Amino acid sequence: MSEAADTLAAVTGSGLTTMPSPVDVPARFPVLAGTARETVRLHPRPGNPGAGSSSLGGPLLWPVGEPWPACDSPWCTLDDWHAPRRIEPGSSPLVPVLQVFARHVPQVPFPEGRDVLQVLWCPFSHQQNEPLPRVIWRSEADLEHAAAGDGGVHPQAPAEQVPSPCTVTPELVVEYSAEELDRGQLGRLGDAARDFEAEVGWDLWSDLLVAPGSKLGGHPSWVQDPQWPQCECGSRMAHLATIASWEYDGTFSRRWIPVQEQPLFDLQAEQMALFAQHPEVRRPHGMMLGDVGNYHLFTCTACPDRPYEHRWACS
Repeated sequence: MSEAADTLAAVTGSGLTTMPSPVDVPARFPVLAGTARETVRLHPRPGNPGAGSSSLGGPLLWPVGEPWPACDSPWCTLDDWHAPRRIEPGSSPLVPVLQVFARHVPQVPFPEGRDVLQVLWCPFSHQQNEPLPRVIWRSEADLEHAAAGDGGVHPQAPAEQVPSPCTVTPELVVEYSAEELDRGQLGRLGDAARDFEAEVGWDLWSDLLVAPGSKLGGHPSWVQDPQWPQCECGSRMAHLATIASWEYDGTFSRRWIPVQEQPLFDLQAEQMALFAQHPEVRRPHGMMLGDVGNYHLFTCTACPDRPYEHRWACS
């Protein structure tokens, strides 16, 4: 383990927490009151999680005798600018992306009778340059005799879409979003935000609204226009999870760097200098999803089988 990793482990041993908001957001910005949502920041950090742990990129608790899934899409492609190459269906094992136990995140609405969420994906491109996901809900009681599984990685899989193992320390925070406000509301909010920044030095958009990074529930952090999926039942799907390229930006906001890790940083540094510090905090899983993108998963909580969709949000 590197010296930086040793230091990181020392300061995060008691968990990670977000700096409190410097203001009562709905009181100062009433137009945002109806957008309050709880989200669980996962705070992934490089580690060696076990199969019985909640993790990002770690091994999954997998039923003995259940075949490991592989990508069966005919559009599975190694996206090479010079010569894109088709990957034979069934030859690319899905890679573990996320495992979360309900006992670690009681705020997440699991389906009835299920208390383990597992997310896998094929790391190759599928027509629109995104990994293709598989979402599995399980009962921990059914995994008593399960074993650690990871299925292996296709030798040509793009490394930027295969996560390195990370432990997680879930934290519940409240966030707000301006995405669904109308033009008049946005105008009034912009005026109030400028007055607020001049008064206290905090930026509403970067510091007080949608939490960045990998998380469960709450608001998606859209890079461009929102693209909410609709379920076949007619309901708008709920945001299930985000896997983010970066856990914090650093060029715009210092608030989202956990309190326990802020002693690692020179917070008085110029923005780009701050941004370059501690990539194991900013990009702990080693992935780069598109152009600093966010990978959003959605599910329909109105349907008992929990159908799901994904959206690829990048610039």
